[in-house]
Amino acid sequence: HMVTRDPLVLIAPRNMPVKSLAHALSNAPFIRLSRTTWTGRVIENALREKGLTPPFIMELDSTDIVAGMVSRGLGVSVI
Repeated sequence: HMVTRDPLVLIAPRNMPVKSLAHALSNAPFIRLSRTTWTGRVIENALREKGLTPPFIMELDSTDIVAGMVSRGLGVSVI
């Protein structure tokens, strides 16, 4: 039985126009949630299924820290 559903979302700096997931990931540095985390592995698999393998500039363990880096304009992420 499903207990909860948490969608994956692209996050980007406020001033960055986002046309699509592929466009955002190919036009901005990617800040990755660590692949050692369960969510990080889910994100990695979802991107791979879409044929997206963006090069990343950082890999962090916390969604809050990832969101903070994105809000400072350092890149985009999926959380």
